[in-house]
Formats: sequence, structure tokens, C-alpha cells
Amino acid sequence: MLRVLVVEDMVIIRNGIVALLKKKYNFDVLVASNGLEAIDILNEFKVDFILTDIKMPKCDGIGLIKKIRDENLEIPIVIISGYGEFEYAEKAINMGVSGYLLKPIEDSAFEKTINKILKEIEDKKKQKNILDEYKGAKEVISELGTTLLIQDAIFREIDITEFDEVKHLKGLKFSVAILNINLKNNEEKVFDYNDLNLVKYSAKKIISEMDKEINFYLIDSPNCANQIIIFFYDKDETNLENNTYKFCQSISENLKKFIKLEVSIGISDLSSKIEKKLYQQAEDYLQMRFFRNDRNVFKYNKIKTSIITDGIIERIALIEKYIQRGDLINLRLIIESLFVVNVYDVNPKCYISTILNEIIEIIIKLYGYDVYNLINSKIGLSRYIYEVKDTEALVNFIVKFIEEIYEIKNIKKVNNENIPVQVKKYIEKNYSEDLSVKKLAELFNVNYSYLSAIFTKEIGESVVSYITKVRIMKAKKLLENTSADIGTIAESVGYSDLQYFYRVFKKNTQKTPMSYRNITKKVQ
Repeated sequence: MLRVLVVEDMVIIRNGIVALLKKKYNFDVLVASNGLEAIDILNEFKVDFILTDIKMPKCDGIGLIKKIRDENLEIPIVIISGYGEFEYAEKAINMGVSGYLLKPIEDSAFEKTINKILKEIEDKKKQKNILDEYKGAKEVISELGTTLLIQDAIFREIDITEFDEVKHLKGLKFSVAILNINLKNNEEKVFDYNDLNLVKYSAKKIISEMDKEINFYLIDSPNCANQIIIFFYDKDETNLENNTYKFCQSISENLKKFIKLEVSIGISDLSSKIEKKLYQQAEDYLQMRFFRNDRNVFKYNKIKTSIITDGIIERIALIEKYIQRGDLINLRLIIESLFVVNVYDVNPKCYISTILNEIIEIIIKLYGYDVYNLINSKIGLSRYIYEVKDTEALVNFIVKFIEEIYEIKNIKKVNNENIPVQVKKYIEKNYSEDLSVKKLAELFNVNYSYLSAIFTKEIGESVVSYITKVRIMKAKKLLENTSADIGTIAESVGYSDLQYFYRVFKKNTQKTPMSYRNITKKVQ
């Protein structure tokens, strides 16, 4: 039985969370009213995951999370936050929490978050079992020596031809594939770098046990933590040519099937020498993943390196213009157009690097190096480039980067000036739908936190408060003017949970729906 710790200073909310957990799951539930009590419990009991409030007396959620991280306890943590606590929530998210729930907690969001945590616990348990098996096994020393020598030949350009461990490779043909673990998988879970060794071992074990139509060694990349090098060799050039691509496709399919791991693979040309050029070719072609999100295995082809054309120069000039104007919509369109290229006409790695450098130069020119450096240290542009999976994600990140500059410099975005009014009208028209700040932010193509802040500033109340106000107003009219039952009215104004509707209605009117109907009927 899994044990969960609920940390919440408000008794009503704490009891509600415990009731939800016991209703839906078979957990051993422990409770604490603040971070200090939680730390005492953690010293006495093994806990599988934690649900904690952010703002509490004595020791708040941030302090608790910091203590847990300082003790190197690998416990999944879900934070519970009220509206207006975005700054605290952001700190917690940056400290590596696994989930985020907003008060009042909705049943569906609660269940989805808990199920996600359970899946993470199960996945980690499976990976630990694999690691235990790995630790108990003895590696074959000769194979280890061979892979280390091949690694030296590729990355340090050392001549290894006279070593006994590689004499069996003399006279053969070679190819290199780079397997890049996409740090964001289908479920948008970001792998912790500390877990990468487990992930890579799981991947290598699956690859090693596949039917071998081709000979290969698996080598860790000294350049990139989330890459595995596959070194192919064969005396038959045709066999090597025909089977590398097919084998890599099977690798991709098996990793996704068995451990839900998404990868991209770049494959080099053939060579009679073990040399760095093979790695460079594979790396170049791996960059095709930015342009082709319909596939994830890419084989080397002769590609041109000419990059900057007159059309690209014109579009880069427009980028500067749109950044200055705060015109995010046209900025996004022009950046997207820069990444719509014929992938066989340019070197993808060089192209992406060149375009990014041009954009960075514009940012530094307009706002100075200090601003660029501040944001880069905050959200890690250089690291993100290695994690991003396709051009859409890359464009989103570049626009987010520029939005961060606007936040720092207090620049008003041209196309976002009337967004609060648009959101307000949308809520008034679509109050019966499943509305949330996140969904509205996605719909209007703005940052979640930015929408919350700008709506409150312009309208005078939070998005959630306004949704509630509109729904209660509509419910009051239906109670006054129709004989529809309370459940029907609740659903028609956007509440699928009748009890929750009762609570919200009473909180906002000081009356239950039925008593409100009776009072208004008497008045009429």
C-alpha cells in the first residue's frame, strides 16, 4: 500500500483532500498542518508522495520542498495553491515538483494529477528493477575495452588500429548513428538529468536484445548526456547500407512500445575508417528532426551548407521590427516562415544555429546583453535547443523568450492589448463550457501567468472569479424564471458536480439554490 502525506494548515481543506484520496484510492494517508510537522513525519515514516499547500505558518510549502531536496529525498511532490500565489507556485515548480493543483480543487484535476504521480512511481520502480539487475550483472571486459577505444577514435581522433581489442574490425565498413533521447516525451514529462542513466540503460538493454541483422556496439556520448552512439560495422557494404536505417526504425518503435521513450536518430554515411567525420554526419542529419516531425529516423545525404538568402535577410529585418513593436502575432508568423525550408538544401544544424544567432543579436542590440543573459540564465535557451523536438516547439520557445523580455522591460504587446476584453466576452458567451485559465490562455495564444495578471489588472478581478460571477448570475436568472431542477441548471451554467455548484452558489449568494428560488418566487 502506498503512503501519502497531506500537508495543509486549513482543517476543512485537509479533511476534504483526505476524503478524496480515501474515496478513490487505497492509500495509507498521513496528515500534517505545516512544513515542520511534515518534516517530523518524514523522519519517522517512508512516504511515497506528498500533497502540500504553498502558504502555511511556521514552515511553508517552499521551505518543506527545499528541505526535502536538501536531504536528497526522491519523493514526488504535488503543490496546492490558491489564486494569486503564482510567484510561490513558480518557485515550487522550479524546484522540481511533479504536479500543481489550484484551490478549489476540482475532482477531475485531482484524479488526473494523482494518476500521473502513480504512473511516475510505477515507472521509477520498473527502472530501479532494471538498474538492480544491471548492477548485479558483470560486464564483459573485452567488449567494454572495445567500446572505449571506438569512443576515443571518434571523439578524440586517436589511431586505434594496432590495439588487440579492435583487430576484428580491420577491413570492415562502418557507420555511426546518434540516438537522441527526446527529453520531453508524449506526456510532456521532462526527464530529470539524474534519471538519464537509468533511462539510457533501459534503452540499451532493449536494443541489445533485439534480433541482430547487423553488428553494432553501443557507446555513451561524452558530448551530450541524452545521447547514445550506435557504432555499426560489417564486411558487406550493401548489407550495412540496407540494414542500418531499418534497424534504427525498429529501435525507435521498440523504445516507444516498451518504455514509452521517444527518440530521434541520425545515421551517417559509410566509411572504411573509424573517424570523427561519421559522428559529425550523423549529428548533422539528426537536426532534421526540427523540420520533419512526421518521422524520427534520418539517414545521411549530401547536403549543402549555403544558408542566408535575400529572402531570409528580409525576414530577419522584419523580426527586429516586430520585436520593437511588441507585435507577437506577426513575430510568430515570420519566425515560423524561417523554419519552413527544403531540408535537403541546407545543413540543418548550421541553419538553426545561424537563425538563432541572428535573433539573439537583435535582442542584444535592442535591449543589451544584460537583459539577454538574465533571461537565458532563467530559462536556458542553449540547453533547450538540445531538448526541443520540432520547429513548432522551437518557435514557441523563441516567442516565450521574447515575452520574458517584455515582462522585464514592461513593454506592452500590441496584439495583446484587448485580450482581457476578448476573454471577458468569451466567458460571457461560453460560460457553460469547461473553462479554465489554462484553456483560455491556450485559446488566446498567451502565457498562463500573463493572462491571469493582465486580466486582473484590466478587469479588476481574477479570471476564475469572473467565470464564477457570470455562472452564478446566469444560474440566478434560471432559478428566478424557470422551473428547471437544480441539477439541470448547474450543468447549463458549467458545473458538472452538483455538490460543488451548491457550495459555490451559497458562498456567493449566502443562500442555497433552492432557498434563493423560494425567496425570489415569493417576491414575484
